[in-house]
Amino acid sequence: MKKLIFLLFAVLQVVVLNAQVRFRVTTVEQRIQTTDYWVSVQKMNTFITSNNIMVSRQNESPLRYTVNFSIEPKLYAAYKEVVKDMGLFTENNLNTTDNTARVEELKGNIKYYQDQIQLQNSLMEKMDPQSDQYKNMWRELKNWETSIRSSQTDLNNLTAAEYYYVVDLEIEDETYTPQTSSV
Repeated sequence: MKKLIFLLFAVLQVVVLNAQVRFRVTTVEQRIQTTDYWVSVQKMNTFITSNNIMVSRQNESPLRYTVNFSIEPKLYAAYKEVVKDMGLFTENNLNTTDNTARVEELKGNIKYYQDQIQLQNSLMEKMDPQSDQYKNMWRELKNWETSIRSSQTDLNNLTAAEYYYVVDLEIEDETYTPQTSSV
């Protein structure tokens, strides 16, 4: 019985270790109306600065503050603590995308392009470098190399982290009233 349990445990460890890494991103879109606009903006700016978060986009005006940034899951809980009491959430959307299939597709494409380059090089070795066919194959070879660079860039962007959040936050001053009204 002990051997069976040990064997089952060993098999389970192998399965867990060989499990495919999944590359996911969760987009968080939140809109908050607040009566403490400047306090809320200061809280968000303090959170961003104290956690060394790189901001993708930020706009600030006397009535509206928008910010977009990416964070790891360990910071998402702290982010939720910062925004939970800021005001009324008029929008609170989460959308998770699994990029694992795209990562595998890019890896396959890169392998294919590399194989094509190898084939082109072996064919070109037997040709006269001055022939039109050689020049056409050389151009094709350069296209394959460009495809590899492009696919590698996309792959690097998708695999920079296994899982992260992209936060798109808008804070609006709820106390603002227009100076003129057509009512």
